[in-house]
Amino acid sequence: MTMENSVCQFGSATALWRMPWILLLSVFCSYEFAFACVPLLNERNVALNHPVCQSSVFSGGRPRLAVDGNMDANYESRSCTHTDLDYSPWWRLNLTESYKISAVFVLNRKDCCRERLYGAEIYVGDSDDYKKNILCGKIPASDIPSVKICCDGLEGQYVTIILTNRKQHLTLCEVEVYGVPANRGSVCDNLV
Repeated sequence: MTMENSVCQFGSATALWRMPWILLLSVFCSYEFAFACVPLLNERNVALNHPVCQSSVFSGGRPRLAVDGNMDANYESRSCTHTDLDYSPWWRLNLTESYKISAVFVLNRKDCCRERLYGAEIYVGDSDDYKKNILCGKIPASDIPSVKICCDGLEGQYVTIILTNRKQHLTLCEVEVYGVPANRGSVCDNLV
């Protein structure tokens, strides 16, 4: 089993050398037992009701449906996004400021077509062009109802989910992004 084919995903190889026990745990990961990402202090779902866009809209599958807090994974309930049959379809979240992101949770649709999300890539960064951002991880399997991808504190204002180099519909029933404000400004203490 490789990390790419496992539900356990990590944002960068550097996390593996810092935590060698993760390699052992990855052997046991499956959709029944998903490894928990290391949470950030005071993290929360920062995606809820933030601005979103996507490559196109098919049959009412607006991009905002993925950040409305509705966990219904049945597309017919009008609770999921849906693009046209696009080449490299994408969905992008604008957090409006930079966050340190520990994980991205993606709820796949349950009524059909789960295989469409296989290999979807999740990017985090400060550019609205995903190619200038950092790959957090890939959705590893097509038969799972949901997946949590660990981003190891990647910082960024934008989260993009894209099916690269193939013609496909992209459907997301809910996307949760767990993080805290990046607070990139300098902090000074004057000791007297």
